[in-house]
Amino acid sequence: MLEKKIMLGKTELSNRLVMAPLCLDKSDRGSVSQKMLTHYDERTEAGYFSDLSSAVKREVSIPVILAGGVKTRRDAEMLLAGDKADLISVGRALAADSSWAVKAMAENV
Repeated sequence: MLEKKIMLGKTELSNRLVMAPLCLDKSDRGSVSQKMLTHYDERTEAGYFSDLSSAVKREVSIPVILAGGVKTRRDAEMLLAGDKADLISVGRALAADSSWAVKAMAENV
């Protein structure tokens, strides 16, 4: 279903996968640029905000939570072991699978 072409008015969309244009400042006058593609590509890795969370962690004395791209227990463990944050927030993975936490504890995700 996601890969099925659809028409939106006179515009044909090749699929239904969309990432919100969070960084229009990286576009080329509203068009997709290499800078934008690089930005989105970087957002596919686990803990893609870890550079920011680790910088904050160095400056504050309160726990820091990292969110962004954590899909597996291994991802979370790696980020915690790397001292990127004190806590890991899991959003989309949990929304996609309500049993994610149980599976993560059993190391099945």
